[in-house]
Amino acid sequence: MTRALLVIAIGVCTLCVPAHTFAQTTVPPDGWVVLPVDEYKALRERANPQPVQPTPPPVDATLTRID
Repeated sequence: MTRALLVIAIGVCTLCVPAHTFAQTTVPPDGWVVLPVDEYKALRERANPQPVQPTPPPVDATLTRID
């Protein structure tokens, strides 16, 4: 009984180990570029600049009424 249990345990370990070893890749695939967050934000700001806010009027308007 213990020999059969040992064979089953070895079989399970053998099947699980290859799936674990290929789970992570060390080199990014071709076509991927990794940028720091600051560079990404700078490039995005250059590509999509914020609209220019209109300047406020130089003097507040005053309405008067003479009856």
